[in-house]
Amino acid sequence: MTIPNNRDTWTACKPGELTALSASAKRRAQRQTVLTFAGATAITAASVLLLVNYLQVASVSTSPWGKSGTRPAVATRMSCDDTLEFRDKYLLGQLDDNTRDLVRAHISHCPHCTTGFGERAKELDVDFIVVVTPPANLFAYDF
Repeated sequence: MTIPNNRDTWTACKPGELTALSASAKRRAQRQTVLTFAGATAITAASVLLLVNYLQVASVSTSPWGKSGTRPAVATRMSCDDTLEFRDKYLLGQLDDNTRDLVRAHISHCPHCTTGFGERAKELDVDFIVVVTPPANLFAYDF
């Protein structure tokens, strides 16, 4: 391998050019450090949020009747019409425990009502989250 002789085209740097190049390299390195730190912080924050969300979802009972896990004494099912009758009170947190649990049980398995509740929640400017728990045997393997 032959190294070309470029001594004829070489010129000395202008005054301050190397200093400017060095300062530019330092700024680039600092920017990269800040971006790396920001990325790591964002990933850590996202991981913490996912963990907190997982723990909240895991703490919800698999029963469609809420944390108590007991079936309401009055009724065991609601139709879509019955559920929609209680929609605003449910979204505003104004239902008694039994009725709330019945509505929650219905919207946890009815996509039509879930969509209707979500749209109405936007109109009322309230949060609406449906927690659907997987069946207990979801991760059961048959070998």
